Amino acid sequence: MAAESSRFFDSVNHDRQYAAADFAAYFGETGVYDAACGGDGLRVERAAASSLRVLPGEARIKGYGYWLEAEEDEPFTMLVSRPSRYPRIDRVVLRLDTRLSERSAFLTLKQGTASSAPQPPALTREGDIYEISLAQVYLSPDRSLLATDITDEREDGEVCGALYRNGQIFPFCNNTVWDMHTVFTPGVYYTVHPNGGAPTTGVDPYMVLVSPVSNYATAEQGYAQLWFDLVENKMYVRSTLGNNGAYGAFQPYPDASDRYWSKNTPIPSSGLDTTTDAAKIKLANLATEVLQAMAGDTPVTAVVPDGSITTAKLADGAVAGGKLAAGSVTEAKIANGAVTRNKLGEDIFWNYVTADFNTLTDYGLYVVRANGNAPSASASTYALIVISDGNTLQLAIPNSTSPRLYIRSLTAGNWSEWRDIAAVPIHSITSENMVAGALTTSTLADGAVTADKLATDVIPSELPADKLLAGAGGRAMQATPYAIRQVESVLRIAKDTAGMPPKTISVPLLSSYAGDTPCSLYFEARAVSGSSASLSPAGNSDAGFISGWTTSGVINNGDWGAFSVENQTGFTGLSILLSSDQAASVDFRNVRVVDAAGIDYVDHATFEAQGTIMEDFPDMPETDATDIPTVAGVKALLAALEARVAALEGGGE
Repeated sequence: MAAESSRFFDSVNHDRQYAAADFAAYFGETGVYDAACGGDGLRVERAAASSLRVLPGEARIKGYGYWLEAEEDEPFTMLVSRPSRYPRIDRVVLRLDTRLSERSAFLTLKQGTASSAPQPPALTREGDIYEISLAQVYLSPDRSLLATDITDEREDGEVCGALYRNGQIFPFCNNTVWDMHTVFTPGVYYTVHPNGGAPTTGVDPYMVLVSPVSNYATAEQGYAQLWFDLVENKMYVRSTLGNNGAYGAFQPYPDASDRYWSKNTPIPSSGLDTTTDAAKIKLANLATEVLQAMAGDTPVTAVVPDGSITTAKLADGAVAGGKLAAGSVTEAKIANGAVTRNKLGEDIFWNYVTADFNTLTDYGLYVVRANGNAPSASASTYALIVISDGNTLQLAIPNSTSPRLYIRSLTAGNWSEWRDIAAVPIHSITSENMVAGALTTSTLADGAVTADKLATDVIPSELPADKLLAGAGGRAMQATPYAIRQVESVLRIAKDTAGMPPKTISVPLLSSYAGDTPCSLYFEARAVSGSSASLSPAGNSDAGFISGWTTSGVINNGDWGAFSVENQTGFTGLSILLSSDQAASVDFRNVRVVDAAGIDYVDHATFEAQGTIMEDFPDMPETDATDIPTVAGVKALLAALEARVAALEGGGE
C-alpha cells in the first residue's frame, strides 16, 4: 500500500510533532567536516608515548550533529595500552547511541585483537549503535607509540567520509606526494611527482579532478579521475566502474595509441585503416559477428577468433549443454574470466532427472528424483556422481536432515548392493583393520568403550600382582589379585641439595603450548630421604617472575604435599627449585600444566628422564574408582564361592 509523508510544518494545538530522528533522517549525512586533503577536523595525532590527541572539529553521523571543542592547553586525549606479546590495531571511533538511556554521540577507543597479523576491529552498525572510524592505531609490544603508527581514515567513504561546508563543492588540495591510487574524496588536486597512480612516468605537474560517477544502466557506483598534464596539454581519464566499485581498483588508462585527447595532438591518420570496406565498417565499432552477418555467404571470418568470447557477449545462463557442439568451444576461444558462474546454464554441471538409478550409467553429475533402486527409502531426491571409465561407479547423497554417502558399482551388467560408507557396521572394527595407535582420546567419545566392547585379549588373563605397567603421561596400570586398576606413576628424583644455590628440576612443555593461553601448574611431592626439603617455583610468565605456591613450600619425609601456581600466561623456563641441608630424594606425581579445558601441556617423557619411575608403591592413589576385572580374578572369586558352598553343604559354618 502506498503511503505519503511530508515535514516540517508549524504546529497548531500540537497537531504537528516531530522526533529528533525525523530531523536526523532529513539531514542524513555521515562524515567529518574539514577532513578533506588531510585537514585538521577531528584529526587524530600522537600526543605522547602512550596517548593520542584528537583535534577540535565537527561531524555528522546519520544526520546527528557532533562537535568537539578543546583549548590548546587542554586538548582531548586518549590513553592507549601496549599489548604484551603480539601487535594490535585499535580504532578511534565516533559512536552514535540513540538508545533513550544515552542519546549521544561520543569518541571512544575501540580495541582490536592482538595477533601476529593483526586486523582493525569491525565497526558496529546495527540497532541503536552506529560507528565511524577516524583513525587506525598500530600498537607494538616492543616499543612506544610513533606518529607513523596512526593511519587517518576520515576520507575513506567506507568507514567515515569527508563533508563540505555550505557552498563548498570541492576542496582544493595542493600536495606534491599524493598516492592517487587511494584518492577517492571528491576534489581538485595539484600534484607533482605523485607517489603512485599517475598516467605516465614523467615528472610533469598534474591537475586532477576526482568525482563520484554512476553507471545508470547497471546502477553501479564508483569514482573517476580526470588528469590534466599541465606541460603536455594532455588529458587522461580512468574510473572504478567495471570493478564493482571496489576502492583502489581503478581501471587502467587507455592504451598508448589513444589514451589522451589533446588540442595539439590530433588522432594520427596512420591509426585509421580505410583500405577496405570491411576496415571502414570496423571503424563504426561493429562486432565481428555483425560483420559476418553483413558479409552473407562470404563472411569476413568463418572461424571464431581466439579470445573473442568475452563475458560481455555472453548472456546469463547462455552457456548450456545443448548449445555446445562437441569440441566447438576450446580454451583458446574464451577470454580470461569470460565465463562466470551466472553465465552457465543449470545443465552444464548438473543433469536434473527423474529416473531409476539402474539406468544412470553415463559419466556426469545428477540431481535425481528417485524412480526405483534408490539407496534408501528415507529420501526421494539425491545428488548423484556417476564415474564411467571402464568400470561404472555411483556415489549418492540423499537430500535429508541426516545426510549419508552411499556407493555401489556395476560389474558385468550387475549392480552391487548399496553400501552406506558413512556408517560403521556393527562389529566391523576388528584388531586386523585397526592400525597401531588409531584409538586416541580425541577420536573416542566419552563412554564409548564399555566392557562388552573389549576383546578377550585387551586385559591379560594372568598378570603378576606386583607388576606395574607404565603408561604415557605418568599413567600406569597396576594389577591386584582380582583386578587391574589405573594409578599415577611416581617419579623419584635425587639431588645433592647441600649448600647453595638450589637445584633445578625443569618442567618442559610441549610445542603445542600457546603462551597466551591461561594455564595452571599443579603437582604433588614428598621427601623420601632427609627430614624435609623446600620447593619454590622458578621461571617467568606474562605476569612477571613466577613466585609463591598456594601452600607452604616445605615437604616432609613420607608426607605428600600439593602445590600449584594458577592462571598464568606465557610460561617460559618453567622449573621447580629444590633446596635442603643434605642430599635429598623427592617423589613427584600428578605433575601437569593445564588450561581451562583440562588439556595437559607437560612433556612427560622429557620430565621423567630427570629421574626414575618407581614401580611398586602400595600407597599410590587410585585415579579410577572402577577396577577392571581380570579373568584370573573372576576365576579366583568363583573358586572361593564354590569352596564356601561345599563347606556349607558339608555342615560347616
